[in-house]
Amino acid sequence: MRKKLKNSFCFFTMLCLVFCLGMISKAGGPLDGEVIDGSLLTSEEEAKDSRSLVTWGNVTPYGTYLSNGESNIVKKGSGLVYVSGGTYCYRISDTVYVKLYLEKLSNGGWTTVQTHEYTTRNSDYAYTGLNYAVAKGYYYRVRGYHYAKKGSTIESVSTCTSGIYIN
Repeated sequence: MRKKLKNSFCFFTMLCLVFCLGMISKAGGPLDGEVIDGSLLTSEEEAKDSRSLVTWGNVTPYGTYLSNGESNIVKKGSGLVYVSGGTYCYRISDTVYVKLYLEKLSNGGWTTVQTHEYTTRNSDYAYTGLNYAVAKGYYYRVRGYHYAKKGSTIESVSTCTSGIYIN
């Protein structure tokens, strides 16, 4: 009976140790939970934002051409992040455009460290994504500017992810 109790104790001790070490390896950033310039700071593995076009003039629930814009940032490990975004349309547009801004939180404000843009013609979407090496110990977010143009009609929307901590 004593041996069984001892084995059970050892098993639960090891289980607790493994669980605690797993929690320690996912240590959060120093500012997790704060909101700076509209972005929630987090230690999640990725952050996304998707916005639909809503015009305020005659309150249209969607655009004639532009459906929505999306921006994403994903931790890839070892100081690498994958930044991506897309602009999506309901129908073929003359020009579909997405511009992504990778931003770093430094001294209480966001500064752009990289930009990337992509344009398609006679299409209903534009999507792009790139890996970037970034400095560890900072929060990063992605802002996106998205537009669709058909003739003289231009519809646009902006996106902005939460800030994720890179350690």
